[in-house]
Amino acid sequence: MQKVKPRVTLKDIADAVGVTKMTVSRYLREPETVSQKTRIKIAASIESLGYIKSRLPSALSKTGNKTIGMVMVNMPDEVSGRLIKGIEPELRANGYEILIKYCIDDESAEEAQVTSLLSYEVDAIMLTRSAHTARTRQLLKASGVPVVECLSLPDAPLDIAVGINHELAAFEAVYQLVNAGCTDIVCLAHTTEALTQRCVNGYRRAIKQAGLPEMIIESTSDTPFSAGRDMLNDALAQFETIDGLFCTHDNIAAGAFLCAQEYGLEIPDDLRVIGYHHLDIGQVLAPALTSVSTFAQQVGKKSAQLLLARLHNETVNELTVELDFNIESGGSV
Repeated sequence: MQKVKPRVTLKDIADAVGVTKMTVSRYLREPETVSQKTRIKIAASIESLGYIKSRLPSALSKTGNKTIGMVMVNMPDEVSGRLIKGIEPELRANGYEILIKYCIDDESAEEAQVTSLLSYEVDAIMLTRSAHTARTRQLLKASGVPVVECLSLPDAPLDIAVGINHELAAFEAVYQLVNAGCTDIVCLAHTTEALTQRCVNGYRRAIKQAGLPEMIIESTSDTPFSAGRDMLNDALAQFETIDGLFCTHDNIAAGAFLCAQEYGLEIPDDLRVIGYHHLDIGQVLAPALTSVSTFAQQVGKKSAQLLLARLHNETVNELTVELDFNIESGGSV
């Protein structure tokens, strides 16, 4: 049995400091009514133990609220929608609701949202980032709630992790361009999104193995369609020849298609293009976009199932689950 560890309480703080629960409670409400020496000790204990003050009424706190907290960093809407489509029905069937917090793909922003969710005493946490601040790790460990990191597989999982190997997926996608005869392959990377760095790492590994020049154009634009067009425009101005594009998601590839048309480039005759996430936009392009399918809905479903098993105190034998990806053929390669 893998039981859920109890979260840090006022009593834990009081015992660590050597005062009463009432003193700790008074410190949290009116710190000036507690001596400076005791305030310093209580503050240090709260920090070291990772205590977070509950925002729930005491009655709800005692009975549980059947809520799963999730921090979602920015990613293509279609990907996040597929992920939730896999998660929500599983949770709902077991009487749980999901509370989603959105933030930019930044460790500090994630930390703030995790802190907020824990203050509502959620029963578990789901994360779409695979890298976290030391404080986030400490808070989650102290909370005692199950944690699932989904979409990407972290090097050192907090608890349960479900996703695909994005570096390998990108490597194989780029090598499909290599095998098609491309020798000047540019990576168009939208760096404001989760998973991008792992895709870029896969591109770099493939290019190095093939003995080809590394050519990367990055953008932090909030509009990936126009970013794709602008990045290809920059690449054409910067590099002497380009015959292949690896785009870190399909919306960027769609923008690149538009830029290619403006230059009179034929896809795939003049430029071969492969995208990522296999979004609907890629399938209405002409020709249809070859793209990596990351199966976010399946990732979400498996993540929810493992999380529920942990909440039901069932044994979870496999804490890290790597799911398959697939390169969906279109006419762009």
